[in-house]
Amino acid sequence: MGSAWNSLMATDSGLLSLAVFIFMLGMGVFFVVFFIRKIRAEDAAAQHGDTSHNAGH
Repeated sequence: MGSAWNSLMATDSGLLSLAVFIFMLGMGVFFVVFFIRKIRAEDAAAQHGDTSHNAGH
């Protein structure tokens, strides 16, 4: 397992792989938070009877 960590941290391709992995995790967290906020905002608007956010068709 030590050689795997050495390859990950010491080579260009390992560092790029690590950067992509961290970026993808961050993007996943961003989208989960983004969609949860949109769903809550849509639910709040629906409770108040506001349907103007669907008028973009």
